[in-house]
Amino acid sequence: MNQSQGVLLFPTSMSMQSKDFIMRLRTPGNLDTFIHFLRTIDALAGTQDTIRLEKTDSSFHISLKINKIKNYVNENYQKKLTIAETAWIAGISSRSFLRIFKQNVGLNFTDYVNTVRVEHACRLLRTSKDTIAGIAYSCGFSTPAYFNEVFRRCKGVTPGEFRKL
Repeated sequence: MNQSQGVLLFPTSMSMQSKDFIMRLRTPGNLDTFIHFLRTIDALAGTQDTIRLEKTDSSFHISLKINKIKNYVNENYQKKLTIAETAWIAGISSRSFLRIFKQNVGLNFTDYVNTVRVEHACRLLRTSKDTIAGIAYSCGFSTPAYFNEVFRRCKGVTPGEFRKL
């Protein structure tokens, strides 16, 4: 009963699955869909990977927007991410987006995206035999030189040195 206070944020994959089931409920008289819906509610109730929010309305809405942005970056880090497109996805102006993001995350948007990309690159450097240039491109960096520069700034070593550790 205690979790009924505040708002719970679910993982994106669970939210998308739930959305599909809820949209199917618009079909009248579909008992199978209703049963799937109940199963989805049961799955949501058992999800451990939730974030509980208990904030004021404006803080709550900002938290939702920041969460939406972070999810978008984590799912699309390998693509070219623009401020305008990301702000549009969050439902705010580009100018507000930059200010709100920096205030709430502590990094500007470009630094945040680069940090996410570097973390994914670290995993690939540890687990794959791909070339460093291949990893750079697969993680969304425009050139291997820029990747090396950003990686060194974030980790204190080059990608090649990191791979040897």
